[in-house]
Amino acid sequence: MMARGGGLITGLIMGIVALVITVMVGYVIISNVSTVESDLATAGHSQVVINETGYINDSIPYRLATTNATGWTTPVIIGLYNATTSGTIPLANVTVNASGHIHNTTILTFNVAQISYTYKYKGTTDTVSAMRGNFTEGVDEVSDKIPTILLIAAVVLILGVLVFLWAQYKRMNVGGAGEL
Repeated sequence: MMARGGGLITGLIMGIVALVITVMVGYVIISNVSTVESDLATAGHSQVVINETGYINDSIPYRLATTNATGWTTPVIIGLYNATTSGTIPLANVTVNASGHIHNTTILTFNVAQISYTYKYKGTTDTVSAMRGNFTEGVDEVSDKIPTILLIAAVVLILGVLVFLWAQYKRMNVGGAGEL
């Protein structure tokens, strides 16, 4: 019975040590990823969209379809075509803002326009930031539960010690009927 009690205590200690080591290794990994993040922040990939169909008029701005992509930034219009008349729309007739809205600077209306544009994509930087945030949030969730885990471990440890002491008491036959 002694080996079982020692195994229980050793198992509890090893479990707590494993939890601490796992969290520490996780912090090291995430801190290294955040160090690399500064290198990724300057690296943006250019994407090209050819002939997105939309409208260009003087009253309602058209929003480019890719603006919801993670890390989307810096749109530049590279070509406009009137799909109805197959004519080119001069780039001077439109402006595009940072949020991807195209504004017509003339009174002309192009209900079916084909819009070609480029934009920058910084998805890796945003992914690293989200990963670091999720890891920190996960560690916070676990750390909130550590007192409960340690309380349960302490109760199991106390019960293990009591069982061990009871077994020793029975083995030694202390308090039994004496021999005369």
